This record gives sequence, C-alpha cells and structure tokens, in this order.
Amino acid sequence: MDDVGVLPQNSLSTSCEDGAVPTIGDAGQPAYVEIADSLREAINNRTLKAGDQLPAERVLVEHFGVARMTVRHALDILQLEGLIDRKRGRSGGTFVRQQPPAVELLTLSHSVEKLIAAGHEVTVEPLTFSIERANRGIAERLEVPDPRNPPQIYQVQQRFLLNGIPAAVMRAYCPVDFFEELGTKDRGDFIAPYLEPRTSRTTAMITLSAANGEDRKLLEVLSNVPLICVDRIGFGLDDKPTYCLTTVLRSDVMTVHVSNEKIKA
Repeated sequence: MDDVGVLPQNSLSTSCEDGAVPTIGDAGQPAYVEIADSLREAINNRTLKAGDQLPAERVLVEHFGVARMTVRHALDILQLEGLIDRKRGRSGGTFVRQQPPAVELLTLSHSVEKLIAAGHEVTVEPLTFSIERANRGIAERLEVPDPRNPPQIYQVQQRFLLNGIPAAVMRAYCPVDFFEELGTKDRGDFIAPYLEPRTSRTTAMITLSAANGEDRKLLEVLSNVPLICVDRIGFGLDDKPTYCLTTVLRSDVMTVHVSNEKIKA
C-alpha cells in the first residue's frame, strides 16, 4: 500500500525548498511522537480500519519528511500499544490490528458469558490452589484485626486464554471461613463467579507495569510489553473486605471496561 491519501495531514510533511532540510512541527514533541499521534488518530477515527495495510516505510518517510529510523520508532510505539501488527516475508507489511474485546472490570463472570456469546473461545487454566496463612500484605488489604494472627486463605491462581492466546493471570486470596465451598469446587472452574455474588461492592486500583519474570512466562510476552494490573477488593454485606483479586492482563489481547450506574432514588 503506497497511497498516503488516507493519512491525516501532519505538520511534519513539509516540503523541501532549495534543498533545505524539512523542519519539525511546532507541537514541541519529538518527530516520532507526532507521527505516532498522526497514525493513531487515523486508526481511532476509522480512517484506517482493522486489516488495512499501512503505507511502506519508504512512503511514510517521504510523506512525513523524516528519517527511516524516526518512522520505525513511531511504528514501535503503535505496536507496543497493540494498534498494529508487523509481518515479514513476501506477504508482509504493517497492518491495523483488530481491537481486542473489553471485559467489565467489576463483573468478570458476566463478561465471560458475553465473550462466549460473541463467538470467542474462552479457556480457564488452573495453575495453583492452596491453603496458606495470609501474608502481611494480604492481611492488611483484608483489614485483619490482628495481623499477628492472620486467617487461613485459599490462594487460587488461574490463567485466562482468549481464542487460544494467554490474556490474563488471576490471583485470588479468599478467607477459608468465608468461602468454605471453594474447597469442594472443580479447580478448573472460573474463580470470579464464586466471588462476585458474595459481595455488596468492590474497589479496584488499575496500574500499568512491565511484566515480571513469572507473568512474562505465563502470558508469553516480552519484558518491555506493558501489562494492565487490576488490584480488586470485594466487600461483604457488613462492608468488610472478603477477598482480594489481582488480575494482570495483556492489553493487546483484552482490555478493561468500567461502568458506573447511578443509583435511582
């Protein structure tokens, strides 16, 4: 694809007069950031649609009036954001990715049902299941009255695959005396449906971080790929914490959606 007509005009695409070096735009940003912003805009407003092939690097170099390495740096950013795929070989090139489906942060079990209904293949793999004493960090999050005498908790670790691709790793920490039935459930059952009905509300903190060694292996990603980390705490009818659930997601496979409905008087 050598046509750049679909690309938004950018202040970098200046012409050279009398052999002068083209100037960078006035946005006060590095050239590669402006190029990435320009291409991202074309993808977000559907000027470039999923499956579309971007112009070749040499065409983008001419269009934006920059060096090839600058264009490659801009494409690196979009690839890390999960917006494009770059393929090698005779049928290779740079293509706009199909945007990943979103899961509802506070109702994961319902989101899984929606994914299946939409034709996605969903698989939950059991990784670990054990009963341990809560460590200090978990005890504090569960607001244990006496951290010196932490409760026994189920520690459940599962991997979530979407269409055969590792999408998330979930780690749940649930007090045994509150979730006794977990000990009799199939280890391969999705953990969220057991947690959500027992809570009146949840809180969550969302951060972006690089993958550690274990998550990098489980999610099959490189060390520089950013992951979405969601730390969630569920509260019971007495408004006391009942469980902790940490979910680490690949943003190129699955994204997070948060909805907030106003309570009607």
